[in-house]
Amino acid sequence: MMFFKVLRYDLQNGTLKAFRKFLLAIAIFLISALDFSLRAPSMQARLNAAHATLGDYFAYVNFGMREYVVGSPEPFRFPALWMLFLLFALYMVLYYPYNDLYGYGKQVLVNARSRTSWWFAKCAWLIVSQIIYFALFFLTVTLFAKARGAVMTLEVSEYIFVYNIPPTDLQFPIPGNFNVELLLFPFLLVVALGLLQLLLSLVIRPILSYVVSIALLIASAYYVSPFMVGNYAMLARSNQVVLHGVDSTMGIIYLAGIAVFSMVVGWLYFYRFDILSNERI
Repeated sequence: MMFFKVLRYDLQNGTLKAFRKFLLAIAIFLISALDFSLRAPSMQARLNAAHATLGDYFAYVNFGMREYVVGSPEPFRFPALWMLFLLFALYMVLYYPYNDLYGYGKQVLVNARSRTSWWFAKCAWLIVSQIIYFALFFLTVTLFAKARGAVMTLEVSEYIFVYNIPPTDLQFPIPGNFNVELLLFPFLLVVALGLLQLLLSLVIRPILSYVVSIALLIASAYYVSPFMVGNYAMLARSNQVVLHGVDSTMGIIYLAGIAVFSMVVGWLYFYRFDILSNERI
C-alpha cells in the first residue's frame, strides 16, 4: 500500500536521520532529572518526606505553574522547564515535512500519485516521532530515578503540590495517581499542536507556525481557561489538584478535536495545494 511506503520513507529520512535531535532530547531529559534530584530535598523538608518517587520526577517536568493572578505581589514564575520540554518536541517535527515537500520528497509525491497517502503518511510520521520522543523521556527519567534510589511508582508525592501551590488553592485530599496528566496529556498536546503546525506550515511557513505554538503555550501559562490548550498538560492546572482547574475529559476531547481538525483540513488544503506556485524562494 502506497501509504506505508511513504511512511517508511519518512521514518528513514525524518526520524532515523534525525538521531542527533533525539540525543539532544535525552540530554535535556537527564538535565531535568538531575535538576529535580538536587531540588527535591528542600521540597521534601516541608512535609518530612523521605523519598522521591518516579512520579515525582515526571511531575517536576510537567508540573507547569499555578494560576497567575494579575496584581499579585508574587512575581510571575515562568514555567521554563515545561516550555522547553514541549517546545523541543514541537521543534523536532517542524521542518522535515516542509523541507521534504520542496526537496526529494516532491519526487516521492509524484511516484506515489496520491496526495492523500503523502499527507497522512506525514501525519503518521509526526505521531510516531512523538511516541519515540516520549518513550525516550520515560526511559531516560526512569533509569535516572532508579539510579538515584527513587521509589518506582507513578504516584506523585504531596510535597510536590504543597511546595508549589498555596494550601488554600489545593483540592484536598490530593489523589496520588495522575497517570492521565503525567502520561497522556503532554503527548496529546504535542501531537495536536504538531499537526496544527503541519497544517499552518503550508499556509504561513514553518517558523511562523512554530511562533503560533509558542504563543499558545505562553498564553496558557498566563491564563487558566479550558480554551488555552497548554493548561491540560500542566499538573498544577488540573481540577484534581486545584479548585478551579481544567477538566481532564474536556481536555481529551479538545486536544483530539484539534488533531482531527488539523489532519482533515490539512488534507483538504493539500489536495488542492499548488506546489510549484508556492515553491519557497
